[in-house]
Amino acid sequence: MGRTVDVLLELHVAAEQAKSGFLPEEIVAIAERGELNQLSNTILRGVMAMATFTDDMAQVDREFAVVESTFNRLKEIIGSPSFNQVSMGMSDDWQVAIKHGSTMVRIGTEIFGPRVV
Repeated sequence: MGRTVDVLLELHVAAEQAKSGFLPEEIVAIAERGELNQLSNTILRGVMAMATFTDDMAQVDREFAVVESTFNRLKEIIGSPSFNQVSMGMSDDWQVAIKHGSTMVRIGTEIFGPRVV
């Protein structure tokens, strides 16, 4: 199609199997093999992740710490200034996400209120 798209690599750090993404060690190995450099028409911009849905902020903190360290390792390997985004954190855990380097949080519930199902 002749266009380039920005991409965030989704990391799976949550204890829930319903969430998906690359395991941190898996994406680091892929990057170390140079496979990410072979993606044409993409600009790798960073990573995204969701923590486990829990009130246990210590668990969320541990999961976001894994995202932060994985992002830093990937940034080293990829070596591109455009790899600079960490999307994690939502209305209930955005403070913890910011602590671990989030550059993009999703705070819909704080703005719009709880979802009506």
